[in-house]
Amino acid sequence: MRTDDLINSLSRSPQAEVLNPRALSERFGLAVAVPAALFLLAFGVRPDLISQMANPLIAVKTLLPLAVMGFAWWAVTRLARPGRVLRLSWGWTLMVPVVVTAVFGMLGRPADLWFAEARPFYLGECIGLIILLSVVPAIIGLRLASRGASVRPRLTATFVGLAAGAGAAAGYSLFCTQDNPMFYVPWYGLAICVVTLATVRWGTRWLLW
Repeated sequence: MRTDDLINSLSRSPQAEVLNPRALSERFGLAVAVPAALFLLAFGVRPDLISQMANPLIAVKTLLPLAVMGFAWWAVTRLARPGRVLRLSWGWTLMVPVVVTAVFGMLGRPADLWFAEARPFYLGECIGLIILLSVVPAIIGLRLASRGASVRPRLTATFVGLAAGAGAAAGYSLFCTQDNPMFYVPWYGLAICVVTLATVRWGTRWLLW
């Protein structure tokens, strides 16, 4: 093919869609909200939700996963656009409220009651439902991220899984009545880690190009 023909062919090709981080974020937010809303419609929110949210140790059960989701999805939108600077150092500040919440949880009850709620049924319900509610957000998050051109697909998939798991945990927290920080900090965290690892394991290939 002559150079002129190649130039003409390229000029007639459809222009690549400009990646819009705001649109991606809105769609991912819906992917998180819809499964959570359907779950809550089916099983209901905890009956004392409004009154209990005035307690910081209970409010943080929802607010902290939301903050993690927001940070993780922000990282995804940056990684999907090559050349964008990604500084993750400040993300570690999210560990501060986690540690503070756990410490207050330990100080607020005797040591023999720290893990009183860690029974097989409660653990299975918590971890299982968070993982289940993460499936749709993780799949849609990967599809949205694949519209970009990440040069670090594994790291991008990691943040997709982190955002999906944290968003699902925030939704599940509106149903959960286990308010002991020594329950929800480690077990929500474990569920989010499982979702993240699974997304990296099976989702990285979606982001290869």
